[in-house]
Amino acid sequence: RVMVQLSSQDGLKLTAVGVARNYLKLIRIGMTEEEIAAERNKSPVHIRDMLVLAEASSDVQRMVNDDSVGATLAIEVIRQYGEGAGEYLRGKLDELNPA
Repeated sequence: RVMVQLSSQDGLKLTAVGVARNYLKLIRIGMTEEEIAAERNKSPVHIRDMLVLAEASSDVQRMVNDDSVGATLAIEVIRQYGEGAGEYLRGKLDELNPA
């Protein structure tokens, strides 16, 4: 069912966070990153990156969902700052958009 959601997103396209969460569901039901990659015609690196986003804090996911931050940037920042990624990104957004 999860794989169908991923492949039939023509009508209602999933967000990057939505895709990432579905990859995480597949991992949790026993698929490997390589199996998911093969099924989705993606690289294992892409799957690993998206799993980083799937496990990100809700504030980082919210920034990606509302297009304040791109998924690729969010993943890079999460890897660099870990749990502090949300705070770091918020600070950068505040610098760009002072109140």
